Amino acid sequence: MKIEIVYFSGTGNTWWMVQKLKSFLEEKGDEVEIIPYESRERENYPTKNAQLFGVAFPVYEGGSPINMEEYAYKLKARKGLKCFVLTTYWIHNQPAPTDYAHLLKKRGMEPILTAGIKMPMNVNLSIFPVSKKSTFTKKQKIAKIKEEALTHIEKIAMALHNGKKVGIDKIGFFQNIWYQDSRWAHYQILNKKGIKWINKRLKVSENCIKCGKCVEECPVQNIVMTDKGIEFKNRCIVCARCWNFCPQKAIYIKDIPLGQYMGIDEGYKPPKIENNETRVRQGDVSFVTFK
Repeated sequence: MKIEIVYFSGTGNTWWMVQKLKSFLEEKGDEVEIIPYESRERENYPTKNAQLFGVAFPVYEGGSPINMEEYAYKLKARKGLKCFVLTTYWIHNQPAPTDYAHLLKKRGMEPILTAGIKMPMNVNLSIFPVSKKSTFTKKQKIAKIKEEALTHIEKIAMALHNGKKVGIDKIGFFQNIWYQDSRWAHYQILNKKGIKWINKRLKVSENCIKCGKCVEECPVQNIVMTDKGIEFKNRCIVCARCWNFCPQKAIYIKDIPLGQYMGIDEGYKPPKIENNETRVRQGDVSFVTFK
């Protein structure tokens, strides 16, 4: 079976999940192609040869990243194509995968599976007490989560290979209201309030050596290099990539100490940004009424 997966990963958790899923599926004889969001090729997927199409991303406060939500509205319509949605999360997973599955359904596709994989916390905000007891730097806890995640991913691979429907529910009247309210809350709290708050407080310290790594790796081109050094625009989606991969640990949020998360497994390198069309028009996200 020909399977195509478009994914977005800020700091490596979703990338790791997709890589493991690909391995499990290929062991069963499936042909799997994974495409990073940062690649312009994503515009050409799903292809006419795809028999199953998947989308994977991290959950941000119960919702999908703004860039992935916008991607759903631009996605090529493929009537009848079976699809699935996978997410990575730390605290809670829903309604993100089910919500996104219905966005794909609006593009004519047939969702057969939605699932989330619990992962270590990849943002260390030490102002929150929970971070001190989190999995951010606890290697033993990370190893346990990794083991449980692999078991879950293998089960997902089996379900996809067999075409089994998992986690797909019909949206009723009251559920429709719930998902609409959840999306509205996610948009208002995370996009309009939270992200704007962070955008105003992104800073760079004197440790910056103007290497340009953050400029090259920002998935939405929120960072630019000027004669005075790097500057932040108003397009941040809080993927945490810039401060997690800064070699000098120079990027921070004003008044909030940040730590660097090196991933559930070593080896993740943010994909190369191929063009400027990956920019997110912040605030330009419509709401879908489920039927």
